Amino acid sequence: MFPALDVSTSGLAAQRVRMNAISGNLAIIARKESFAGAQYTSGRISTRTKFKQAYGRFEARIKMPRGFGVWPAFWMLGVGCTPQLFSNGVCCNGNDGWPDCGEIDIVEMRGQEPTIIHGSLHGPGYSGASPITKTVSLTAGRFDTEFHVFAIEWTEEGIDYFLDDQMY
Repeated sequence: MFPALDVSTSGLAAQRVRMNAISGNLAIIARKESFAGAQYTSGRISTRTKFKQAYGRFEARIKMPRGFGVWPAFWMLGVGCTPQLFSNGVCCNGNDGWPDCGEIDIVEMRGQEPTIIHGSLHGPGYSGASPITKTVSLTAGRFDTEFHVFAIEWTEEGIDYFLDDQMY
């Protein structure tokens, strides 16, 4: 793991998040460079103080990166979380409201498994290595070679996970 620098708090992080003016795509860039005791840096976008909503559809069109050690995710934390990012890349250590505040992973992918994604819920008693998880695998293609739409539809009754508008 490597530090994911928050765009809103780090000048270096702003260099890791870019908008392509021609395609309109947003890129979060990982680089091999020393920072805070790690060999790599990356970026992240946080809406913690800008947006909060329970229920609805949340989606993003994403082309995932690939490679050992890369763990991209599109996720949401509960309002009560105050995530702390540590130099080893670990976030949310139990002293910052997590997992009690809740976490919804709309999509996570381990870079060395470019055909498999996970959608997970973390909360009291089902966090860390024991989340409530749904997994889907591509039968053709990979998540790092083309864009896919990852989404959830969250209601009072539950959460449904979608890949390219197909529920899994």
